[in-house]
Amino acid sequence: MADEYWRDLLQKYSERQDVGKLGLKKKDNQEKTTITTTTTHDSVFLQLSTEESASVEKVVNEIGLDSNCGLFLTAWHLLLSNYFNTDETIVGIEVASPPVILPSILSQRNSNGRDILLLDLILGVEEGLDAIKQIGPPKSTSLIKLISNSVSHSFCSTTCRNPFSYPLSIQASSGGAFRIMYNKEVFCKEEVSRLLSTLLYILQQLIQNPRLELSQLRLVTEEEEESLLHSGQKVTLGSELTMTSLFEESVSKCPNKIALVSGEKRLTYAELNTKANQLAQQIQSIFQGEIKEETIIPIYFNSQDENMIISILGIWKAGCAYVALDPQHPETRNKKILEQIQHSKLIVTDSSRPCNFCMAFRILDITM
Repeated sequence: MADEYWRDLLQKYSERQDVGKLGLKKKDNQEKTTITTTTTHDSVFLQLSTEESASVEKVVNEIGLDSNCGLFLTAWHLLLSNYFNTDETIVGIEVASPPVILPSILSQRNSNGRDILLLDLILGVEEGLDAIKQIGPPKSTSLIKLISNSVSHSFCSTTCRNPFSYPLSIQASSGGAFRIMYNKEVFCKEEVSRLLSTLLYILQQLIQNPRLELSQLRLVTEEEEESLLHSGQKVTLGSELTMTSLFEESVSKCPNKIALVSGEKRLTYAELNTKANQLAQQIQSIFQGEIKEETIIPIYFNSQDENMIISILGIWKAGCAYVALDPQHPETRNKKILEQIQHSKLIVTDSSRPCNFCMAFRILDITM
């Protein structure tokens, strides 16, 4: 029965999140983090205040939870869902006897038409913890291995037997102490400290109002938001600097840092640069040295499409300018814009987007 339960649960889960991709210090060409020794690890510690611990216990009793583990785990799920930009997260829970990792899955997908409350999520996580207690680990060693490979971060509410099995693990005690253990080759201490501060802020909101709507959950304090909005410095750029040169400078400094997020898709600076370079080469090949300063290339994407950013960078790298056509606008408007463009012979779009009004242009499909 246990094997069947865990196998069915994993089949409902769509995609493994690689927590290593969140790290600021991920090494070049490192697709997946593998841990070898504990010398590559460090930890950050946080202790709840006496008042916060008392508030946790009060909420636990009011909701009817077995312990504060479900509350802490919900906060961890919500933190990870924000960083992965997904409404479904999976966390490995360490079970002491036998020592295996079992999955806790939290879905924020709304199926009943009403607003999701934080309380709904807490109770969903608690239900999963109850299943872990009642059903126990699977008997099949291959299934245990499959579960372990399905998670890239872990959570435990007791002492970790092997806290260094993942790039990122959190340990929470019944007394309200948190310790995040992390791989120093993937994460820097400042980043993990910020994660822990965000986790505390999420937990405080769970405590203050468990019936708060999920859409009302804040991930930064008002003070932090104000600081972020007004912390920018004015920079005077020299005439020799261009947007592409500034972008390529970022590529060289942090090639594996996330540069672009579109829905569930993420591109690092290196990946975005590669795609833009490929497009630039295609454009230069099509024009065969006839690119002029006034050459304008139209692009035809939704503003939320990651291919729009790739196209803009690629067109700039090719030495051209661009004009954006919006698929939401009437064809007559887009056609009129095209009629005003000179010194161009192609339009950049993708095969999923019909472009009946641009028959005079060569279609460059960015997805090909």
